[in-house]
This record gives sequence, structure tokens and C-alpha cells, in this order.
Amino acid sequence: MNTSIIGTGRIAYFLEKDPIRYSPCTHIGALNLLKKKKYPVYFQSFCDLDIEKTQIITKELQLESKTILTDNYKEAIDLNPDLVVIATNTNSHYLITEYALKKNVKKIILEKPVAMNKKEAENILKLATIKKAKIWINYERRYHPKYLKLKKIIIESEPWGRALYYNGTFCSNSKSMLSQKENEGILLHDTTHLLDLVYFLFGRENSKYLVYNKKKNVHNILLQHKEISGNIISLGQVPYFHFELEIFFEHARIHIGNGFFYIEKKIRNKFYSNFNSLTTIKNIRGKKIKWNDNPFIRLYLNVLNDNYDIETLKDACQNITTMTTDNKII
Repeated sequence: MNTSIIGTGRIAYFLEKDPIRYSPCTHIGALNLLKKKKYPVYFQSFCDLDIEKTQIITKELQLESKTILTDNYKEAIDLNPDLVVIATNTNSHYLITEYALKKNVKKIILEKPVAMNKKEAENILKLATIKKAKIWINYERRYHPKYLKLKKIIIESEPWGRALYYNGTFCSNSKSMLSQKENEGILLHDTTHLLDLVYFLFGRENSKYLVYNKKKNVHNILLQHKEISGNIISLGQVPYFHFELEIFFEHARIHIGNGFFYIEKKIRNKFYSNFNSLTTIKNIRGKKIKWNDNPFIRLYLNVLNDNYDIETLKDACQNITTMTTDNKII
């Protein structure tokens, strides 16, 4: 699989230098591990406006000299790769993806979010359908073992009854909530992961209502899905980073997010007669992820095995529509 990497920054490679993240945690890191394990992966080209980044990567990974280094994405795509990985800034996603599709690239991995606005996202979906191309979006929680367990073993199997309601919360010290020109804002950069997660777990919404309190820098989305409703809140300008999904079931409640996953079960209340309450029964601590359970590896194994569902691209495009339209500003 001849692969061209467009954009060689943090998510493409340099996050591998973070000593406390699971590894691989980047596109090039995952591809390089698969290459070492004798999968048919070849780095055809690296492309970045800062050509020095591509030189650092080839040197550190001791790659073959046949890998082409360029600062022109058209030059990389014109090499006719089997796979194009687009890991650039969001404002360039549309132009690069459109060019790759028009050049008949059949497999694309595109960093989230798909685009900056609804029109761009809809055009990508339309052109991909016409060209019969497959686009995987890197919403990595769809490939993470704990979220896969949540979906299959808890939500679908219903050991604690039906899911009734959810609360999603994202907090960041960033200032800009909404996208503005080249600045994608908190919603498109981070909250997009929460929205994709609830799409993955519960399907796309049938209706929504969005409110943005500009003075407090708080954004609220109320969503109604086929079987459940929920709420996603984003807070800006707070001095911590927090990602959490809380799900209420008939007989339990689950909290899951970055670094935690615990379950509270219904029990008889110890302080009030004839009442039930919730108490923690299981705190599932993060274990070291096996290489073939790694979210990035799972993503790339899907590509190698041609495992594709266009509904994930439709989810990603609807994500853009929800995040960029119909905001009531108060």
C-alpha cells in the first residue's frame, strides 16, 4: 500500500514523543509499526509546508531513500498513491481532499473534522460517492477498546437496562468557541469528538437545539436520537482539559472519558426507607493497550482489509452541519 502523508505535524508523527501517551498515537507511528510487522505498507511520500519536519521523520525512522519529500500536496497526490493520509489544518482539508478525489485516489484517511463548514462537507461526501472512493475519518474513540466495550457489552446487551439519557461535557482553556475563518474553534476542534461518540453509540440525531452563551463562553446542544435524548456542553476559558460522557441506564449510571471508566449500580438506599440510590461497583482502570487493540492500528487495519462503512463518513459530515449551524446566541 503506497502511502502519501499530507501534513507531518503532531497528529501525523510528533505526538509519539509524548512519554505518557499510549503508542502508537499518530498516523506515521501506526504505519511504521505495521511496516515492521511485515504488513504491505510503504511510505511513498511525506508532504509538509515545513520540509524540515519531513526530513526529521525520515531520519528518525531510518526510512528508505525512495520516500519523496515535498512541500506541494499536488505533487504527492500526483504520484498515484494507494492511500492518502490528510493530517493538515482543518482549513485545508477540503482543497486537498477534493484534489485527491478528482485524481481518483480510492482510499483516504482524513483527520477530523472533515471540513470547516456544511457546504464543504456535503461536497466531499457527494464527490466521494461519485468517485466510489472510501474515506475513513480519524475519530479514534470509535476504535478504542473501552468505547467498543461500552457499545457492545453495555448499551447493546443491556445488562443494566436501556440507556435513558446522556450528558456530554468538554472543558478547555481555549477562547474561541465557534469557527471563524481559519480558526475552527472549540466545537470543531474538540467537541466534535463528543458528538461523534454519541453518533457512534446512539446514531445521528433526529432533531437538535443549540444555544451559545457568548458572555460565559458556554455552548449547549440538546439532541434527540431515535431511542434516546442527550445534552452536550462545551466550556471555554477554564484552566483544565476534561472530556466526559455520562449515561443514565434503567439500573445504573456510567461515567467514561479520558483516563476513566466507572459504573454505578442501583442499590437499596442506606439512609432513606423505600428508596434506591447509586453506588460505584466497578472502576475499570486503563490497562496497557495491546498493539492490535490500539485505535490507530485498528483504523489502519480497516483500511488494509478494506473494511469500510460510508455511514461513518455521513456521520462526520452531519457532525459539521450540527456544529456550524443553527446556533442561538444569547
